[in-house]
Amino acid sequence: MAQASPATDPQSRVRMLSEQPLPDPEMLRQAEQLLRQRATQSAPTSRPSATDFQRQMLVALHTISLILAARFILLLAVCGACLLAYLAVSSPDLMKTIALGVYNLTVLGPLVWLTATRN
Repeated sequence: MAQASPATDPQSRVRMLSEQPLPDPEMLRQAEQLLRQRATQSAPTSRPSATDFQRQMLVALHTISLILAARFILLLAVCGACLLAYLAVSSPDLMKTIALGVYNLTVLGPLVWLTATRN
């Protein structure tokens, strides 16, 4: 029993919209050769833009290093304060609490004040 294809069956939801002939194999070969030729060609280099880019990157890296240098010391101090606070809370002891308070007053407090007033 022969069945109708979905494109020709009137009850099917699939409908053929258009037909296009396959391209000529010789035309495909020519197109592939043209694509290969374009792929092997390199873009021209621009020397002035390369030096401008280097200058821009040096300025950006210098700015990042200035920001990190000021903030990194504060970050280390805050990490130390958190560690001391954890040690003081994990096993409560008067000496640990005093050490935490002294560290916060003599190290963390001045660093936070200096960082806040610098800008």
